[in-house]
Amino acid sequence: MGVRDSKLSFISYEDATKRLSDSELRRIREAFKRCAGANGIALSFEAFVHDVLSDGVPHEVAEWLYQACGGTKRGITFRDLLCGVVVLTKGNIEEKIKFLWTLYVNNQSDNGIYMYKRDFARVLHLENISLSAAKALKSGEILTSLFGSGDKVTFEQFRSWLLIHKDATVLSKWLLYNRESHPYDLETPTFYQSLAGVTHLEERDIVELERWFWRLRAASASGEVDAAGVRGLLGPAMPPAALPGLFLAFDDNRDAHLDFKELCCGLSAAARGPRTERLKFCFKVFDVDRDGVLNNAELAAMVEILCCVANEARGCQGSRCSTPCDDHLEGSFDPHDTLQHLKDELATPRQERKPLFQLGRSGDTEMIILSQDGNADVRQAGDVVEKVLAREDFLIWSTEGGAVLLAPFLELLFQLAHVSLGLRPACRHQERDIVLGWVRRETSRGLAVGQFWYLVSAEWWSAWLQYTAAP
Repeated sequence: MGVRDSKLSFISYEDATKRLSDSELRRIREAFKRCAGANGIALSFEAFVHDVLSDGVPHEVAEWLYQACGGTKRGITFRDLLCGVVVLTKGNIEEKIKFLWTLYVNNQSDNGIYMYKRDFARVLHLENISLSAAKALKSGEILTSLFGSGDKVTFEQFRSWLLIHKDATVLSKWLLYNRESHPYDLETPTFYQSLAGVTHLEERDIVELERWFWRLRAASASGEVDAAGVRGLLGPAMPPAALPGLFLAFDDNRDAHLDFKELCCGLSAAARGPRTERLKFCFKVFDVDRDGVLNNAELAAMVEILCCVANEARGCQGSRCSTPCDDHLEGSFDPHDTLQHLKDELATPRQERKPLFQLGRSGDTEMIILSQDGNADVRQAGDVVEKVLAREDFLIWSTEGGAVLLAPFLELLFQLAHVSLGLRPACRHQERDIVLGWVRRETSRGLAVGQFWYLVSAEWWSAWLQYTAAP
C-alpha cells in the first residue's frame, strides 16, 4: 500500500483520552484487544476495514483513513487509532483539517511538507468514483481554486483554502461542512446509555455483558447465541424441562437466537428488576406459546419444574439476593398433590371475587377430574373445557399461596444470570450469596462422571470470604 511509518500529529493521545468518558475508553480498549488478534498490540489493515469501518467502504478510501490514523505495514497501534477516532467524532475544525491534510498527502514525497497538484488530482478522481456525492464540484474547478497556476501548496495554503471551500471534496464535506457549531464535548446518548435507560442495568454492566456476549457467539458452532449454546450453559443447574421455555423467555422476537439487546433485557427482568417484573419473566418461562395464559400442559409443566427446584433447595435458604420468603421448606413438594391443591385454591371464589382459575363458562356446573398423570380435566355435558391461568392471576397466586414454591426458582434464575450469563453482582455481599448458594446446591448433588471441579487454595478462599462479608 506504500504506507509511511510516520504521520503528522494532529492530536495527542493524552488530549484524546480527556475527551472520552471512562466507559467509552474502556469499551474502545476492549474492542481493540478483541480485534487485534493474538498479539493484541497492533490492528491489521484487514481488521481495521472489517471492524472499525465496514466492508462497504471503498478500498482506496479505507487505505487513506487507515494511513491518516497512523496505520503502517506493521499495523495500527491503539494510541494512533484512538487519536484518529476521537478526531473524526469529537475533533474541532482545526484538528479535522490536519487530519484531511494527513489523509491526502500521506503517500506523497517531501515528508508531507507539500501537496502536489498531480497527486491531489488523482485523489479527487478516486474519491469521485468511489464515493457518491450530490452536486459535487468539478475536479478542474477545485484544482484551479487551490493551486492556481502553481503545482504545489503548503499546509497553511491548504488550510486557508479549505476554510472557504469546506464542501470541495466528499470527505471534507463529511467532516467540516456545517459542523463547526458542534463542540467536541457535545455527546448524544450511546447505544449503551440508551439500553441502560430502558433496563435496570448500569452502563458498566452492559459493557461487560457485551464482552461476554461475543464470547458466547465465538464459542457457538452456529456463530449465534442459540438454544443449543444456552442449554449448555444453563443445563447443569436448571431442570431440562425448563430450558426450552427459558430460552424463549429471552428470545423476544422468536428468531431462534439471542441478540445482545435480548440478552440484556432478559437479564434485567430476571435478576435486576423489582419482584413483579421478575415474576412476569418467570411466567414467560412457562408460557411457551406466549398467548398470555397457561393451559393444562403448561400449568402441569410449571408445577413439575417448581417442585423439582424447590425440593432441591430445601435447607438452602437465607440468601439476601433471593426473593424474600419467610416460610421454610419442610418435607417435599409432590407435583401431583401440588397441582391438585393449586387448582382447588385458584378455583375457589374469595370474598365474592371471580375465581382466579376459571373453569368452563361462568355460571355452569363444573367438575375437576385429576388423572394419573397429573393433568386435570373439566367435564360438563360430555365436553372437555380448556382451562387457563392468566398472567395477572399468576401474579396474585404468587403473592398468596405460591410464594414458597416460586422463591427457589427465582433464586435459581438469579444465580444463573450471574454465574452462567455474565451479569456482574451489584455488590460483594450479593457476590457472596450467589457463590455460596451455588456451591451448596452443587455439593448436595454430589459428584458425577464428566463434571469439572476447580480447586482454589484455602488461603484465597478465606480471604474472599472475609472480603465479601466485610461491611
